[in-house]
Amino acid sequence: MMDSAADYRLCGVVAGASRIPPTLLARWPVDTNAPVLAWRALATPYVQGVRFLMPGQAAYYYFEGVTREGTRRVSLRWPVTADPANPVPVGAPDSLLESLLSPHPRAVDSVVAALTVGDSSMAQFPTQSANRPVQREHAVLLLRDLPLYEVALSPACPTATVAVPVLARTDVMVRIPTIPGDVVRAQAVVTDGTVRIGFDEAPPREELRERASMPEAVIEAGAMPRVTLRVRVQVVPRAQSSQQVVYLTVQKSRPAP
Repeated sequence: MMDSAADYRLCGVVAGASRIPPTLLARWPVDTNAPVLAWRALATPYVQGVRFLMPGQAAYYYFEGVTREGTRRVSLRWPVTADPANPVPVGAPDSLLESLLSPHPRAVDSVVAALTVGDSSMAQFPTQSANRPVQREHAVLLLRDLPLYEVALSPACPTATVAVPVLARTDVMVRIPTIPGDVVRAQAVVTDGTVRIGFDEAPPREELRERASMPEAVIEAGAMPRVTLRVRVQVVPRAQSSQQVVYLTVQKSRPAP
């Protein structure tokens, strides 16, 4: 399935629960620059992905996802309309917005849920995961009120590249759900300064904790339901910006039998 930057970004959106999905729209023409609405993650027995509404003169419901085993991409577009006599108020919450549209987006969600594509019973993580350079064009920006993120990798998307804003000398934490035996690898790059990453469950040696560049980390998950990757940028005062963006590729695999 991974044959274009848009496919990689889709996995970043799905795994990181990013609410900035316009980069997924390359396959569909749009007639507006307005932000998308009613973003919602969908997971069914056969596909997983995100749905959202694109406003405009020709408004549409979109679903962009992948089959559970990760071999095919699934794209769905469905026209939606509103009653001109009952316009959607600006800034309306998603629940009100959806109630004023025809068909109701939840009804189209049920169409997605009814899709039967591929054999989801075969879905499993790859038995090995080779490190590759971080590709910034594959990254999806993640924004949170707190410096705590979750990247939920799956057999459909065992690799995701995300971009996270990092304030100098302030730790950002990325949680990756796991089961015992999962192998998680991470690589990070930053424009300036030194980036250091490491898993809380496998801290580095004491002498490496403060100044050394540590752009790669790997761990085999234990009994806890997640591992936590800690990211920190160290800068030179007055020479670099105090806030930068770290590009982070996270991969999950299973040990070879």
